Amino acid sequence: MEKQRMKILMIPPASAGMVNGGVRMQVLKTAEALRNQGVDVQLFNPLELRNPADFDLVHLFQTGHEMLSLSNLIPTQSVPVVLSPVLFSRHPAERMRRWLWFESLFLSRLGGATTELMVKKMVCERADLLLPNTPAEAAWIQSAFGIASTRIQWIPNGVDRRFAEADPRLFEEKTGLQGITLFVGHVVSERKNLLRVIEQYRAADMVPKTEGLAPMTEGMTSKSVPPPPLVLIGQTEGGGGYGEACRQAIERNPDVIALGPMDAEGPMLASAYASARVFLLPSLFETPGIAAMEAAVAGAIPVVTAYGGTKDVFGDDAIYVKPSDTKGILEAVARAHQQWETHSERGGTWSGAQRYSWDVVAQKTLEAYRNL
Repeated sequence: MEKQRMKILMIPPASAGMVNGGVRMQVLKTAEALRNQGVDVQLFNPLELRNPADFDLVHLFQTGHEMLSLSNLIPTQSVPVVLSPVLFSRHPAERMRRWLWFESLFLSRLGGATTELMVKKMVCERADLLLPNTPAEAAWIQSAFGIASTRIQWIPNGVDRRFAEADPRLFEEKTGLQGITLFVGHVVSERKNLLRVIEQYRAADMVPKTEGLAPMTEGMTSKSVPPPPLVLIGQTEGGGGYGEACRQAIERNPDVIALGPMDAEGPMLASAYASARVFLLPSLFETPGIAAMEAAVAGAIPVVTAYGGTKDVFGDDAIYVKPSDTKGILEAVARAHQQWETHSERGGTWSGAQRYSWDVVAQKTLEAYRNL
């Protein structure tokens, strides 16, 4: 008799339908890779009635009021709940644990009032298994929320191997740009922390020094590259006052070029990654940033936030920055351009395409499902 396929209901946050960001990519790519391994994965549509009891388990993505409300509709006694929290804070976990104790003591007297932090804790507590993306994220959740380590298994985000074979010529021929500093993501998100960088970025400061460059190998040219602009790919609309400040800063700075969103599956984005020498992601935190992984596979040197578990993924193959230190961020970008030039192969060295493929992510996720 043929073994019955596992049936999974995945529930992404509603924002995934409006922002083409990391969570949306994580959901779609994980679902696709699981289907390739024979799992029946269905994505939740709020206008299509679903009975959680018809599934072997429900997999939620992100925490917040939306997921708390949905988790209340799942008969958790009979249907296991898996949660990818995508959650981190730069506040020490010990401090957050004390704050949660304060909340539970005093806010309970206000008729059930809760804060955002308490809601996130409640969502995590209602899950049978948590799948954070980095060990740092796992450790923070375990310590801040008191979740048992037996209910936590870190599973990394994935990256498409195709980015390793991307050709820069399509992007360079269409835009006339090359050797760029690249950002891909939600440009006007405060968490991405771009405003001060946009205001202060100067392409001339990023030109590598020519002394001491490694000898060119066969196939390399001595063609000079103009001062590298900061190229932003992603949504620039919305964002309230912060978004408006970002848009005005882009208009004022000729060294910053906003190209708008690109198809995540299309050849132009892959070509942009391949053309970039440096990928910049100075966020308040990342776990660890799918776009940075894609750019690194394509050969760019990542300059990324030090918070959220980026070091767990990139190791020694990235330059880490403090989000509050704009001067330090810009100096790190200049250092990365110099490093790109002086490296013997003219590029980055990260080899995560094999270790962090979506197939590997799906295998680990399926194993976690089956162990419930």
